[in-house]
Amino acid sequence: MDQQPEGTLMHGAGRGEVRRARRWFWTLTVMAVLAMGTLSHGLRAAAGPGTGLLVGASALLLAVSSIQAARIWLALTGPPRPVRRLLARRTPHQEQRHDQ
Repeated sequence: MDQQPEGTLMHGAGRGEVRRARRWFWTLTVMAVLAMGTLSHGLRAAAGPGTGLLVGASALLLAVSSIQAARIWLALTGPPRPVRRLLARRTPHQEQRHDQ
């Protein structure tokens, strides 16, 4: 039997949503690796405006892609959030009363 970790995204998500999240995780991870290589190259290059732009852009891309990949990873593998558990336990009567 195929065991999958029970992360936040795993509760109530369809198979397609989990597959899409995993694909984005790996895409962002590859982007972070490429940005790190570009940043390393830029830091070794001679100083200049082009080098500054290269370092700034690659550092920004590295930070953004790493943070978003970490968020997706936590959603896939982390424990479910308490708020989502509470929402899952609500009955339809409670939801109608809450909306009013």
